[in-house]
Amino acid sequence: MQTFLLLVQELALGSMATIALLSLREIPGGFPSLIGHIAAASWAVGGVVCLRLPIGAGREAAPVLFGLAAASLVCARLFLNDRHRAGTILLGALVLVSGWALVENGARLAARFPAGALPLPLMAASLLGSALVLGSALAAMILGHWYLIPPPLPFTHLVRAASVFLAACVVRTIFFAASIVWLARGPDPAIDAAFGRLLRVDGDVVFFALRVFWGIIGPLVLAVLVLRTARMKSNQSATGLLYVSLVFVLVGELLANFLLVESRLPL
Repeated sequence: MQTFLLLVQELALGSMATIALLSLREIPGGFPSLIGHIAAASWAVGGVVCLRLPIGAGREAAPVLFGLAAASLVCARLFLNDRHRAGTILLGALVLVSGWALVENGARLAARFPAGALPLPLMAASLLGSALVLGSALAAMILGHWYLIPPPLPFTHLVRAASVFLAACVVRTIFFAASIVWLARGPDPAIDAAFGRLLRVDGDVVFFALRVFWGIIGPLVLAVLVLRTARMKSNQSATGLLYVSLVFVLVGELLANFLLVESRLPL
């Protein structure tokens, strides 16, 4: 359940953070409204999952997630009614609060190891990087469909969304490499044992290999192709590639969360 809870929180946070980086005044209000509804559904599902967790393992986060879901619906309504200023302010607040909630959930996982064994900054960077990769892939893919709605949008919006997705993939790769370097140092016996198991054939090497392929290499290559096709003003090709990218990042980040929850490895 913790694996799924992290995934829905990351998806909601990342999608809202991505649209905050776009020029929403020039995009029909239905686009940010749809993203807001998707985020609200994700946070609501996360709240339901929290209620099934024991006290101390994340159940206390349920009111926060339900509150984020309600606020996201209000934000979606504001954008739909062209109240961009109020919507943007609420959007910024949602990103900050949901980012804190996600890091707080990660801190509960880190607390299961001895003090200092798993640094919170590394955990937070991993979770926030996952959120941006997931959310930017989803938001960019949905934005690609908005070019079918007349009047046509300028392609600068799709290029910007593709650039955000590529930047998110690069940042996620950097955080992944930093985690590998830190884990390889063996700062704690428990961490060292978990990392050693990760690289053994009789351990979790299959999950690690799949994580690298689906969550790091695949999205990075696809993000470059998406940006190139967007710059060529081929929104159908870019949107098709973003569908594939979304599948890759969903599988990749689900594996990353599984390894985080089961082995406490921020990958």
